[in-house]
Amino acid sequence: MNCAAHEASGFDRELGGLLRVYRLGAGFRLDDLAELLGISEAQLTDIEEGRTGITARFLSEFAHLTGIPPCKIWEQLDNRLAFVDTEEFDCESVCRDLLASNRGRQVIRAMATCQHPEVLDAVFRLLIANAAHIVPNERELMRLRG
Repeated sequence: MNCAAHEASGFDRELGGLLRVYRLGAGFRLDDLAELLGISEAQLTDIEEGRTGITARFLSEFAHLTGIPPCKIWEQLDNRLAFVDTEEFDCESVCRDLLASNRGRQVIRAMATCQHPEVLDAVFRLLIANAAHIVPNERELMRLRG
């Protein structure tokens, strides 16, 4: 795999995830914000999931509509990228494990409605730093269920 492509993909995923947090924090549904931005829901989904990069114009329009200054978006993205090493941390695995428990689902629901990106970033950093202690691995889940 090309290292530059890998880094760009991780960058787009982190940026897209951050934009999703800001969209939800601003109270926008996917379809409503997509319409205001002049793009389809599928395009906005691709951006939020990191499958499509963004332009400066898109970021400017997004920032204007959500009331988040572009410099704040870049600052938060920089913070996220400083804490994420895709080689050492498997976010998908942690989310899957969280969804396997009632308590985990409660945490995810609470995070989805949180309107404070700085709180979400703090939770995200704690999850990364303590993933092995917060979320049991699959073997531990099987033992607990069995």
